[in-house]
Amino acid sequence: MNKGKRELRMQGFRGKEFAIEVYKLKRREDQILETGVLVSYRKANKVVKEIIHQHLLETGKIHNFVKRTLDSRLHDLNITTQQFEQFALQNNLFGRIYANIPGEENIFFPCQLVSKNVAWISKDQKGVYRYFTKRPNGRTIGFNIFDFIETVEGIGIGTHVADSFIKARQELAKLFHILELHDEWSLQENQKYEYNLDLLQDGIARIKQRQPILYDYTKGFVPLLILLNSWGKEHIYPKFRCNGEAVFFVSSTELKNRLGDLYERSTITRAINMLALIGLLIKIPHTELSDELWEIAKGIHGGRKGHKFINFYQIPRYTDNILAEAEQVVTNLLQHGMSNVGKITKEKIETFFGKEYALRVFPPTRNIEDPPKADNFDDIPF
Repeated sequence: MNKGKRELRMQGFRGKEFAIEVYKLKRREDQILETGVLVSYRKANKVVKEIIHQHLLETGKIHNFVKRTLDSRLHDLNITTQQFEQFALQNNLFGRIYANIPGEENIFFPCQLVSKNVAWISKDQKGVYRYFTKRPNGRTIGFNIFDFIETVEGIGIGTHVADSFIKARQELAKLFHILELHDEWSLQENQKYEYNLDLLQDGIARIKQRQPILYDYTKGFVPLLILLNSWGKEHIYPKFRCNGEAVFFVSSTELKNRLGDLYERSTITRAINMLALIGLLIKIPHTELSDELWEIAKGIHGGRKGHKFINFYQIPRYTDNILAEAEQVVTNLLQHGMSNVGKITKEKIETFFGKEYALRVFPPTRNIEDPPKADNFDDIPF
């Protein structure tokens, strides 16, 4: 609705004409809603979930949420994480789990989350079942089943957004008597990091033999490479991915703290740039991040002037092709007088390697958009 209003203003509608067009827009959305598909709503973010959970505690409404005993055959199946998530999102589980939630779809009922709101359960455009809540003439907020469990149970409050999702998924799996979920994607990512760590720790002699120039140039930074791969392995989250592979973030301060006196912080920053240039580490452009990851980057940045946004990293499997390409880049670095990381600059990269390689080290970022004035939490009516 807000997007539609902004578009109407851009088209020049004002005053009475604007009000008429807004009414037409609302009627169209209401008609679409009556068919069971909602076109405009706001997804519940972490702040909204925490505010509503606190509201449930303060009003005593939390005691209305009594979980049913589920009788399901899912626990008899060798189900993967992906299969379970698909099952949970594409089935109406709200009423099956909580006794105070109606099981019917597209039926209005008093909202159990927010006082004086109306609620209903319906599929969104992607076929995901959501619990929608709305006050008269207010914004609609939608919760998928994992959001709903996080909100009601207070799961993950004060923790990382990915951790709270995982905890909600575990809670839901437990309700269906599933003791263990098999995550194929996470397993593959874990195997990638283990392969790299084995190569860096026990197979470093192989690199020395096959890629001697690469080995000589990077041998002083093997501890940093090991730490980056270990960190990535410890922080595999299904929602933290780009182009199908895991991403993670870690600050140079954290790396310095873990590596002690081995490197100066400035040396770590330069080494990361070098590793990104030769392809052993990938800096993800902020323009390629999902909306959720970009929100995390903005949250950590906090709007502080003069501070840079965090980098999200990806690490490839160190195959022979990756190592061979890295050796070729190092050879070119040496040919152009960049014999150590301190001599690698943006200007030299652009001059001797071109803009494509410069973007490996200095990827584009995004601007922080000013939020619409109406886009605030006043739309949560308590």
